Amino acid sequence: MVFALASGDLRNLIRTVNSLPWDYAGYCDILLNNTNPVLVNRNLVILFVLLSSGPSIEEAAEFCTHLMYSAALPEAGAEYVKRCINFIYSPETGGEPEADLSFRRCLDTRGEGKVYAVQPSAGIKRLLEMSHSNYTLSSALQSMKDATLAPDRLDFREKYYAGLKPPHRMAFQRFRESGILAPFSLNTSNFTQPNRLLFSPQGVWMVPEDANALFGWDVSGVQNSGIKHGTSPEDILGCLFFHVKDELREVRAAGQGAQDRYPPHLVRARHPRKGDRHRRAAGLRGRELRPHRDGEPGRLGRGLRACLSDWGPLLNRENEFASILMQTKAWHAHAHAAPQWGAHAVKVLEEKCSRVPGLDVRMKTVFTQGLRSPALCRIFESLDVFHDNEPAFQEYLSDQDAERAAAAFDLQLRSTHRVHPKRFGIPLNAPRWQKLPDLSSNEFYDLYTATIGGANLPVRFLEFEGIGATDFE
Repeated sequence: MVFALASGDLRNLIRTVNSLPWDYAGYCDILLNNTNPVLVNRNLVILFVLLSSGPSIEEAAEFCTHLMYSAALPEAGAEYVKRCINFIYSPETGGEPEADLSFRRCLDTRGEGKVYAVQPSAGIKRLLEMSHSNYTLSSALQSMKDATLAPDRLDFREKYYAGLKPPHRMAFQRFRESGILAPFSLNTSNFTQPNRLLFSPQGVWMVPEDANALFGWDVSGVQNSGIKHGTSPEDILGCLFFHVKDELREVRAAGQGAQDRYPPHLVRARHPRKGDRHRRAAGLRGRELRPHRDGEPGRLGRGLRACLSDWGPLLNRENEFASILMQTKAWHAHAHAAPQWGAHAVKVLEEKCSRVPGLDVRMKTVFTQGLRSPALCRIFESLDVFHDNEPAFQEYLSDQDAERAAAAFDLQLRSTHRVHPKRFGIPLNAPRWQKLPDLSSNEFYDLYTATIGGANLPVRFLEFEGIGATDFE
């Protein structure tokens, strides 16, 4: 199985490993794809801390949770990370660049698996500078707050919080101020050192201002993990702490007890031959390629044919289940893709609300304000969820000449998906006639609210397989 992941952290790897059948006894080869050397090496360090012999499963899982999301660390943990970095990159332990100016490393784990790293040797310089920096925690946290609480981003934050339930609003605000992912009940007074994996060598906060630790996780699963550990679902980021910790514990247990391998590589999507060489070097026998995220390798913003030319050659044609999963948001800029919600939509909505007893009274003030109403704006922002964009998307694929582009690389589009639904909010096993999500109000909040589930409304998914594979109708 080959996963080409452009994610900035390890969420997709974690969910992939933990989704394997409980009795799975084979190899799990995962390719981490990113052209950002800081992200590549940050993930490499976290994987090494998690999977190497040393801390117990409990300690490693909790510490890696903080390495992924917290701006501060306990002093002992910060020293341990520095020792791990020295071990990974030191020439004395095999971390010396090769003659061809590439850095290659094979790291043992507690089990039979290995962690492989292949990247340009220049890519490790930045992380070493970050590790050996000497700024203080106070200056680091000030840099973080300058980004997360910047006055010129006040309007963005107000909109950011507007759709949240009050307890969740408080949880996110506390996280922005403290920088530590933890339940409200956890004493964090011993977090006295900056997490240098998240700051530049000069102590500048490197995480994007709009980054959200909760994005990409199953919110209902997050809340259930919190409840299991005695945390209220209202403390949503405290629940996330326990959820990520539990997920990392499973990954550590899988790596310890099975023949799993987690090879992070740096492979550029525009160089498929180079990627194929790295793939062969690690012994990858791809079952499934998942290139995704707009602006990163595999997204369709560059055009379908360009993406398929990069990833098509890497598909394992000997495996009938092999597939390439792509996602695209850029298609929504297509001329006929986005529905036009305007004044006429207000009249239609007002008419429909008038037919519901009691709702007409509650919505009267909202409709009086028209499009200036924040509540009405939030409603319109969500209307795309319930808009059937299938015809517009098919028109976009036709303009992209999708069938011919796929056939040029001996690929075909799957009409029935087996890996991921065609859009968010629809189960993979939904009947073919279901084009729109069928969600309760809580499910809608968890999946689509901008600061909770973060599902991007216009995103569509495509699955490709080799020509001749059985496409179940």
